[in-house]
Amino acid sequence: SAKSRATPRRAAGWVPLGAGGTSAEDDTHFVTDGTVVAAARRALDAAVATE
Repeated sequence: SAKSRATPRRAAGWVPLGAGGTSAEDDTHFVTDGTVVAAARRALDAAVATE
C-alpha cells in the first residue's frame, strides 16, 4: 500500500482519502504535511460530532 511505501516523516499521519468510503487499506494517499493532517483530523472530528 502507499502507506507502507511512504517515507516516514515526523508529524505525518495517515488520512484515508479514498472515494466512496473505501478502507484505509485500499487507499493510495499518504499525507505527510502535519498541518494538513491536523486540519483533516479536526474536520473529521467535527463531522462526527454533528452526527
